[in-house]
Amino acid sequence: ANNNVMVTGIITATEFHGSLAVGTSVTYGDNEKAYFGNGLDMSLYHDGTNSYLKNNTNNFNINTTGSFVVASNAGSNVGLVVNPSGATSIRYANSVKLATTNTGAVVTGILTATGNLHADNAFLNSGLTINNNSNVSINLTSTSTSGSSRIFFGDPDSALVGRLTYSHNGDYMQFFTAYGERLRIQGNGNVGIGTDNPLQRLHVKQGST
Repeated sequence: ANNNVMVTGIITATEFHGSLAVGTSVTYGDNEKAYFGNGLDMSLYHDGTNSYLKNNTNNFNINTTGSFVVASNAGSNVGLVVNPSGATSIRYANSVKLATTNTGAVVTGILTATGNLHADNAFLNSGLTINNNSNVSINLTSTSTSGSSRIFFGDPDSALVGRLTYSHNGDYMQFFTAYGERLRIQGNGNVGIGTDNPLQRLHVKQGST
């Protein structure tokens, strides 16, 4: 027996199971879902305002032989590009802001971190290099006039065995080694070694004297 059915026109059904070959298109109304998988594992639908592609089991894989591109504004605003070579770029208004390479990643513009920024290279020498064709700067900005800006020097035994601190309340700079303050520069330019209250341009205090 021939179980095939050929229809010219419109079929309206509340549910369909099995294989379906369509010559032109299938139209779904709002909130009518196209399901995939024996357990209805994936669905595709539109709710009248937004469109949804949902996967309810395991991984959701998107594979292509060319580049994978995510864009908005009818395709004119590209936000993500994954190339067949493995290079990936994140973009803002079609301008690349972060691009991966075979050696790392390149950031264009300002990188703002609301939490800790951690760079770890446990087996090789870690380094931070900042290049600029003119003036190069590192800004440590406190959001409080009573706070401080600090640079810590640590090792496996301690994360703060050495420290460089600028205290905004009083405007003085402290240099620490082996956990202790060894040198202080006051806001008026006086330098103290062994004292936290230098009374002249260079004030050296040794022991209890």
